[in-house]
Amino acid sequence: MTNKEIKIIFLGGMSESGKSTAGIYFQNTLNYERLKIIKIEKELMDYFQIDYSGNKENFSNALEKLYQQENIYELFLEKILIYSNGKNVTLESLYRSEIFTNITNLHKKTYCFYFEANKNLRMLREFVKVNLENPMPHCRFVNHFETKESFKRKHNAHLVKEIATHIINNDDSKENFYSKLKDIEKSLN
Repeated sequence: MTNKEIKIIFLGGMSESGKSTAGIYFQNTLNYERLKIIKIEKELMDYFQIDYSGNKENFSNALEKLYQQENIYELFLEKILIYSNGKNVTLESLYRSEIFTNITNLHKKTYCFYFEANKNLRMLREFVKVNLENPMPHCRFVNHFETKESFKRKHNAHLVKEIATHIINNDDSKENFYSKLKDIEKSLN
């Protein structure tokens, strides 16, 4: 597959909306390369010698510096294509809409899937996941979940919906979710 033929699908949504589930599905079932946006961002910050160590605020400031660099989106696309190994690619987790819009201008076969699910269902998914790894009392869990939600909102993860090429509801079973993903992927040029 040539670089021009490679499909790039950005995956966005709030916590436990289905981004990772979709990335794993595309990887295991449709032979996509699964990438994390943050991995590429860190490599590019290293390339530009931008220090991102320390707390979350320092990391956010480092990201601001990164996206002010000349030709940043060309370099971002170059990294995507290198990691693709000649396969289609998914990228998790999209917070910055401008990454998608700028990559779209550089690569025709670029799409953005935004996953939405009922907040109570997302909380339940997170509760199950967290309690398998590190059980915590319900009141502490609610604070944990709301902190994650607040962080994602602060970084505009919810606004990705406005630029998404596909908005996918993930309120029902995994089988139905996978079926939606398969049908949409088939329809992509």
